[in-house]
Amino acid sequence: MSEWLTREEALARLKVRPQTLYAYVSRGRIGMRPDGADPRRSQYRADDIA
Repeated sequence: MSEWLTREEALARLKVRPQTLYAYVSRGRIGMRPDGADPRRSQYRADDIA
């Protein structure tokens, strides 16, 4: 089972701005899913973030 990161964790690991993270998701470079506890928030697949 994959580990999932919050937006803040993903941004910290990648050292990018939010716009860049969203671009990676829209291009399919990083997997994303709604947060189970709050569907207005997203989680990002840790395996896709080096």
